[in-house]
Amino acid sequence: MLAFDRRGGIRCHRRLIATILLALIAGPGHALIGGTPDDGGDYAAVVVLAAGPRSVCSATKIGPRRFLTAAHCVVDAVSATLRPAFEAGGQVRVSNALVPRDGGDFVVLEVVGTRVPPDYLDGLARFQAYRRERREVLAEVLSGAELERRMLMLSMRHHFSARFPDLAIVDVATATPAIPSLSVDLTPLHRDDAVTLVGYGCEHSPSASDQTDADDDPPFGRRLAGRTRVIRADRVNVYTYARLMADGAPSLCPGDSGGAVLRDGQVVGVLGTVYGLTRRDAANSNMSVNLHSLRGWSVWEDGG
Repeated sequence: MLAFDRRGGIRCHRRLIATILLALIAGPGHALIGGTPDDGGDYAAVVVLAAGPRSVCSATKIGPRRFLTAAHCVVDAVSATLRPAFEAGGQVRVSNALVPRDGGDFVVLEVVGTRVPPDYLDGLARFQAYRRERREVLAEVLSGAELERRMLMLSMRHHFSARFPDLAIVDVATATPAIPSLSVDLTPLHRDDAVTLVGYGCEHSPSASDQTDADDDPPFGRRLAGRTRVIRADRVNVYTYARLMADGAPSLCPGDSGGAVLRDGQVVGVLGTVYGLTRRDAANSNMSVNLHSLRGWSVWEDGG
């Protein structure tokens, strides 16, 4: 995985191959390490998005019947098609409780449709086709652990989520007036802009991370928020300082996928993954989709 060093360069970390795959198949996990619990409900528009018995990702309500999340939360990484829950007629569950714990904390919603940037789907389909072709070639001379290692290395080199906008919009049939919504800001982000990252995850302090028992974590995470600053924004993503580059900055893990990047209370990005993760509680930078890069997408025009 890529990681910014202190001179602004980029280097590869072989130990982060698994994190790249998590960015493609995202599941719940420890998230927003260094964030603060949203006890005051300042970010109640950010919700847990669930399909089936387990949490899928975070999401942000951006219209009466519309939620913004990450594409890898709704797309099957193997088939490059929508997961059944996110197809028209499917059902998802959302909750903006600070610490959702049971069915009573969730609202069940019927999905009207899910939209993903076309180049994300096209890129994922081409990437998976390439992976299949390469696996067939490598399988002629390799097997077992070495074959799997080589396939993971292939995933690392292609940096899929850095090249395609990992974003999705889920439209649902029923309004959720108890959940507030936030407006989307498609104007550019700049270096050193102050932003707030919001997502659901399991709260623990860095000093206690080695002793944290995952069984004690809330089953659907906890809504956490952390302030940081923009390192840079490119044509697809925005990168923000994490704890190894800035004391007190939050570090993301895959469980935050689909959460919000906020500037002045408006949504400017969608949380993706981390770069430079060296242990459970620290990273160099956080990567999120830059909404400005999708300003020409017609989906914003109907408002949801």
